[in-house]
Amino acid sequence: MGSYIETLEELERSNLICLALLLLFCFLFFGLPLLYGVPSGFDMITDIRFATALRDGLSSGHLFPGWANDNFGFGSVGIRFYPPIAMYTLAFADMVVGDWFGALWLNLLFWMVLGSAGMYFFVKEWGGPLQGLLAGVTYAIVPQHLNEIFQFFLYAEFAAWGITPFCFLFVTRICRNGTWKDVVLFSISYSLLILTHIPTTIIISFCLPVYVLIVLDWRNFKPIAVRLAGAIGLTLAATSFRLVTLAGEYNLLAHNNEKYANGFFEYAEWLFPNVLAIRNHFLYVLTSWLFDLSIVMTVCLTIPAIIWLAKTYDTKSESIWRIQAAAVATTWFAFFMLSRPSQFIWDRLAFLQKIQFPWRWLSVLAMCAVLAFSLAVPRLLAVFKNRERFVVYPALALIVTIILFNITQIIIPSAPIPKAEFVKVEKKIAEEPMFEGWWPIWAKYEAFDNAERVTSGDRSITITKWESEVREFSVAKGDSMSLRIATFYYPYWKATLNGQPAEVSRDENGVITVPVQAETTKVRLYFEEPVINRLASYVSLTAWILLLFVIGAGLVEIGRTGRTRNTLSTTGPA
Repeated sequence: MGSYIETLEELERSNLICLALLLLFCFLFFGLPLLYGVPSGFDMITDIRFATALRDGLSSGHLFPGWANDNFGFGSVGIRFYPPIAMYTLAFADMVVGDWFGALWLNLLFWMVLGSAGMYFFVKEWGGPLQGLLAGVTYAIVPQHLNEIFQFFLYAEFAAWGITPFCFLFVTRICRNGTWKDVVLFSISYSLLILTHIPTTIIISFCLPVYVLIVLDWRNFKPIAVRLAGAIGLTLAATSFRLVTLAGEYNLLAHNNEKYANGFFEYAEWLFPNVLAIRNHFLYVLTSWLFDLSIVMTVCLTIPAIIWLAKTYDTKSESIWRIQAAAVATTWFAFFMLSRPSQFIWDRLAFLQKIQFPWRWLSVLAMCAVLAFSLAVPRLLAVFKNRERFVVYPALALIVTIILFNITQIIIPSAPIPKAEFVKVEKKIAEEPMFEGWWPIWAKYEAFDNAERVTSGDRSITITKWESEVREFSVAKGDSMSLRIATFYYPYWKATLNGQPAEVSRDENGVITVPVQAETTKVRLYFEEPVINRLASYVSLTAWILLLFVIGAGLVEIGRTGRTRNTLSTTGPA
């Protein structure tokens, strides 16, 4: 018993050392450059707007506000559709540090460390701490992982990279005869992914069946299938409050417009090889080369695994062989889906086209390629005894090439905004409207020509409350008319006149209008969620309580086990 305890303690020390080294690497290679300036990007402004709306909602007691009071007060509905997790972490960080530069820096480093730690735990479980460390470092330097921030600032997608390894870790455990705790952990991970980035969720939903079919222990198919079905059911329940909104209201969102599926957003223009597409701007030509080189280098990470699989084919029934095979197969499936031969699939699946950019499949491709690389290289050294240089030199050359590519083509050419100049970003947020893709579909720019809160002709207005989801005011006597209220129309806006329900409609610019009679009138305009949305919220709340209860019970059990082990270590060998 004593030697067993010593082994556990040594393993814990190894984990702590490796995780500390991983944190240091992420800070030096990723966090340190960001201290000199956060890369600029169009989406960064939108991300801060979403985080601001959620922060304001929290301060007024709304955990999930249904309406954002931006756009000079006319509002927008992006927060109803955009997954909230990454925006909440950004909002919380801003509430703690008090400025958006610091909040962004903390969040970017957090999501990078989380993803690298996820790869560490995944690979360590099937290899060892050093292999886990190799996986965490490699995942941090995969070109597209850095591209997400330094070149394009796709914050929510970058956050999804931090969650993806955990989804594959826990589904692997389930498929290799894991327990119901693994089901709960997978459900939590997959739910967080859905609530972080929808395109990445769609991509992983395509890739997981490929991965699962290979890694699955078919001798225990029935219990594993039950656990997988249970995990999917829990995930759907936990995210139903958001899925119901997406399914029922997406056609009301301006982002559903055809113009966001053409031109620059046309999926067929971004299939590998990207350099074959005709570009009108030199910047897009450079971007095409950047993507293609990133894809090629990432796919090359699977070469050691392919060699190892071929050399050890007679052991294909073993867990590690299946995991390697699943990782390689999923990598190449993702590569196929982002390449031109897959265009016939894109052409026939309208919902797949909503992803817009096929290179987004790099999220899964990179994770599985890193998994395959990290597990294969140490095992190849054992296969090629006395010829280790044939393994080490090419692997090291590939890693060095990737690092040099990252520094020279991704990090250095980025356009960072120093903290001292970040006030310009905040000024831009205050002076410019929200990106029109997040408006209701009927809203128009011309609405901003009249910013008066209530347009009532000669009748005087007394405003008593003007909050994000409630507007209250009184209208003096006068001619019957339709009031124009400086808020974009949405079907969930309701109105009462002197306590009686009233019709809410919109003008030619998508702004709310409410008809009033000649007498003095108290108007109350309020945003009310439909019954199905409220029911879905209760379902999600119940699911999360169940999931967190199981996790809490597991942590208590771990604590008891730890105390027992410490007691045994102090009393000596049994």
